[in-house]
Amino acid sequence: MNPAPNGPASPAHEGLVALSEQECYQRLASAHLGRLALSVDALPRVFPVHYALLGRDPVFRTEAGTKLSAAAAGNVVCLEIDDATPEMHTGWSVMVIGPAEVLTAPLDLRRAADLPLNPWVGRGDAFVRVTATLVSGREIIPPAMRRASRV
Repeated sequence: MNPAPNGPASPAHEGLVALSEQECYQRLASAHLGRLALSVDALPRVFPVHYALLGRDPVFRTEAGTKLSAAAAGNVVCLEIDDATPEMHTGWSVMVIGPAEVLTAPLDLRRAADLPLNPWVGRGDAFVRVTATLVSGREIIPPAMRRASRV
C-alpha cells in the first residue's frame, strides 16, 4: 500500500526517504494523536483526534458534527501523524487515506470499546473507522547521517 519506493525521491529531495508499510504501521501503533483531514463544501478542514488501531485501520471517537457527518456519508478522509525535531532537521510523517465509516456492527463496537481511546473533546459516543486504503510515509534523515552515507 506504500506506492513510493524506498530511497530518496530525487536529488532535489535529498534526505527524504519513503517509509515501508511496516515502518508506517510501527509509527501508527506508537502514536495516538493525529490530524483528520476532510473536505467540507470543497474546502479542507483538519481536526485533531485521538485514535487507536483496530486491526490495520485507525478508529477514533466523536459525536454529532463535521467528522461524524463525513463518516456517515462514507467520505474519503486522511489521518496524518508526524513527529519532528526541528533543531536536528529530522522528522517523519505517515498518512492513512480511505473512506470513513461509523461503526454499527455489535462486534466492531465491542472491539472499539476495548481500545485505549478517548475523544478529543466531548463524550464521543460514536466510533469512526478510517479504512486504510492507502498508507504512506516518509522520513527526513539527519544531515550528518546523509554525509556519512556518502563516504
